[in-house]
This record gives sequence, structure tokens and C-alpha cells, in this order.
Amino acid sequence: MKKNFLGTIFCLLIMIGSTVGCSEDKGNYDYVNINEAYVDTVGQKTSFVVGQYEVLDITPNIKFTQSDRKETDFTYKWVLYPNSYVQANNTLIAVLSEEKNLNTVITQAPLSTDYAVVLYITDKETGLVSQTTYIVSVQASILSGIMVLHGNNQEY
Repeated sequence: MKKNFLGTIFCLLIMIGSTVGCSEDKGNYDYVNINEAYVDTVGQKTSFVVGQYEVLDITPNIKFTQSDRKETDFTYKWVLYPNSYVQANNTLIAVLSEEKNLNTVITQAPLSTDYAVVLYITDKETGLVSQTTYIVSVQASILSGIMVLHGNNQEY
């Protein structure tokens, strides 16, 4: 009797499960393509060499997937990361600018590896964020060391 009861329960569960599984899906599947911003890097420099205390100037070529938009529809943020931007580490060094074009003095010390400068473009309407990474190598403009001068003004 107990075996028969468990078999009946099992059959009822299968019937209920198959009934629920065949119900009509009432989800919203009206997908709309968005007008996404991206930086066109074809034919553009994506790596730069700059001396410490020199100006880094990057003018991104921003395009859109569907139609043109105004610059004021977006916010921009240029962020500096060490070691070619290891995303897992995500150790932000500095926010360099919040303008569309980057034109700033690099004061960070040279590293044995490159820096990554990442441009985040945020659509104010949708909140969608696009990013582009530029590799920047900082070279020392002033070498470290000690300089000793000896002599008088008569000798060369």
C-alpha cells in the first residue's frame, strides 16, 4: 500500500510539472537595438610614450552604432591604472580628467611596466558605459643620482 501511495504521488508530481512546463510564456521579447558609443581606434594611436612631467594628449574618435549624438549626452572619465590595467586588481591610481579629450601633465613615476589609461564613456540617458584602454609608457625626464662638481671658474 505504501509503495502504491508513493507511486501515485510521483505520478501526480510529474503531471503537475508537465502542466506547468507547457504554460504560455508571457515574457517581453521586444528587443530594441541601442545607440552605443564606442571609440574608433582604426588608424589611431593606442599606445603612447611620454616623459614624466610632460603633457599627455589623446583625442578619441568617438562613433555611434546607429546615429550621431551630442557630446553633452555623455560623461567622460579618464582613469590611470598601473601594470597595463589588470582588471582583477583594479587599483586606481588617479582620475586624470573628466573631459572628452585628455590633455594633462603626467606626474606619475616611471614603472618597469606600462600604465593603462582607460576612457569611460557613460550615456546619461541609458547609463550604458563603454570603455577604451590606451597603453602609456612613462619615461624619466630627470634621472636619479648625485652630481658632484669640482673646480674653480678658471678650469674647464
